[in-house]
This record gives sequence, structure tokens and C-alpha cells, in this order.
Amino acid sequence: MRVNLNERIAGQPVAKVRDLLKRGFGWSWDTSYVVKRLDVDRAGAKKVVAALRKRGYIRKTASTSSGEDLWDNTIQGNAFGNASAAKPLLRTSADQRLKEFLARIEDVAKNPQFLYRVSTAILFGSYLTLKDRINDIDLYLNLVPKEKDAEKRQRLEQRRTEEAVRQGRTFNTFIDQISWPQTDVLKFLKARSRSISLHTDDRILKYGKSKVIYTDRS
Repeated sequence: MRVNLNERIAGQPVAKVRDLLKRGFGWSWDTSYVVKRLDVDRAGAKKVVAALRKRGYIRKTASTSSGEDLWDNTIQGNAFGNASAAKPLLRTSADQRLKEFLARIEDVAKNPQFLYRVSTAILFGSYLTLKDRINDIDLYLNLVPKEKDAEKRQRLEQRRTEEAVRQGRTFNTFIDQISWPQTDVLKFLKARSRSISLHTDDRILKYGKSKVIYTDRS
């Protein structure tokens, strides 16, 4: 999926709304979260929520005791949160970036600093068409822990997160903090490329053609 940076959603820059959904992945959030992330008043936040619900990017999951609605991203919402604003790639350039990406998967598997590895990588989206220009390289990744012992894995992940904090990394939510060992891997794999869009929810594969391009045989 690609976004037009000139677009606005409920009066807000599309890039900021995209970031809102990206950071909202994996947990239920309320209007206060929108107020904080977009720096708007509650009326403005409610307009954004209404627009996102209309687009099918979020769904209501519950209400708090105070009557505040809680929202989760839908599959489409997560896809939008990971959407690229990069210009379309020539297929030859996309082929090279995919080759480099697969090499980084092997680097992750070999590097002990990464606590998770990729067990499966599945390609989907415009790359699988016959077009000469590719919107972006959409990939679903299944990450699995390298350490099989649950208690030891928990200690390793806590240590890795504490190390990130000492190096100056901050976390906006508790979910961001506990998922850092996986996020660490995803950031390395993406390598700051605006043309690569990574997804970890396999339900997104239901929306079209897909192809397995990597399987860890270890």
C-alpha cells in the first residue's frame, strides 16, 4: 500500500495519521491517545476516529467504565500504518532490494544479538504483478524466538530491552517496550527503506496472491 503525502484525513496530515495507526498496532487505544499523538483537542480527535472507522481502518472493541470507547486497528488499518510514501520502483531496483533483504534475514539468523529469527517470509502485493514499476515490496514475516526455554528467553529479552534504554531508546507504550526484541529485528530488516513494507499479521495474506520466498530450514 502507498500513501499520498498531500492527502489529509479529517484535516490531519496523512503521514501523522499513518504514524498513529502504526504505533497503535497490537493494543486497544482511546481518544486520549489520538489527542496526544496528533496534538489536537478532543473534538478533532473524534473526527479522526470517525474518519478512520468509516475507512474500515479501526473497529470498536470495548468501552471503559467511564464510557470511553476503545479501538483496535483492523487488518486494513495495520496495512495503512505500514504504507509507504516512496515513489514506485523500477522492477530491476526492486529485485536488488529484495535480494539485499533476503541477505539481511540470514544475518539476523547468525547474529546472537537478535533474539528472534525469520521462519517464513511471504511476498505479496504489486511485486507479484507484471508491472514494470513496483509500488512497494510488501512482505509478511513470521518471527520466532531463537531461545526455546521460556524463562531464559524472558531474561534475555528483558536484558536486551534494558540495553536499548541505556542507549537512549524510549518507548511510548508498554506494548512498544515488551515487543522491542521483535521490533529490533524488523528495524534491521527494513534498513530504513521506504520501499519495503513489513507485516506480521498473516491475515493480510487473505486479500490477494502471495508467494513464499524464504523458509528457515534449521
